[in-house]
Amino acid sequence: MQNYTTYSIVGLDTQTGEIGGAAASCALAVGSAVIHIHENTIIHSQHMASPVLANDIFVRISKGESAKAALASILASDENVRKRQIILATTDNELLAHTGTECELEYSHEVGVNCVAAGNSLDRNEVISRMVEIFEENSSESLSLRLLRAIQEGERVNADKRGKQSAALKIMAPKNKDQWYMCPNLRVDDHKNPVKELVRLWGLFEDRRKSWS
Repeated sequence: MQNYTTYSIVGLDTQTGEIGGAAASCALAVGSAVIHIHENTIIHSQHMASPVLANDIFVRISKGESAKAALASILASDENVRKRQIILATTDNELLAHTGTECELEYSHEVGVNCVAAGNSLDRNEVISRMVEIFEENSSESLSLRLLRAIQEGERVNADKRGKQSAALKIMAPKNKDQWYMCPNLRVDDHKNPVKELVRLWGLFEDRRKSWS
């Protein structure tokens, strides 16, 4: 199984109620493997990525468990827990992270104000703190732009020491589900400059979104 050596960030906008995440990786199609959103929760499952594990957490939350309890329960029964890296955010501002000790070095995660960032196979750990700082410093901007700026910072310092191939951005507005088309769900699955291409696609999306408003 391919490990998703990745740097990523999840966050929420307390004003609009939006949640979302952005990720970049040297692996193919990081968006399909890593970023998962359901109802009021976003989960990034990376390194040994598992959409199934993310779904199991969603199921527990839908049955009334807190995000913290759901994550703890799933990890407690996971035989690959030491190879998992997971970050999670909810619209209730639950911000959680787990990084297993068998993730590829360097690895790190950090909980910030309304965001969580994490990475593995990093060139250096400091990039995760810097991504959080960038997100926090741009609090007047839209959630999607703040997430993109954080990922761009990772790209700027060559965060993934193995290189680059894919990037993704996904936003959900639980308060306005019928207007799902107003939230970006963008993927660059294979590109020489995936983050730059993701930003270009977001610009196209923004132009179209404004025409729909």
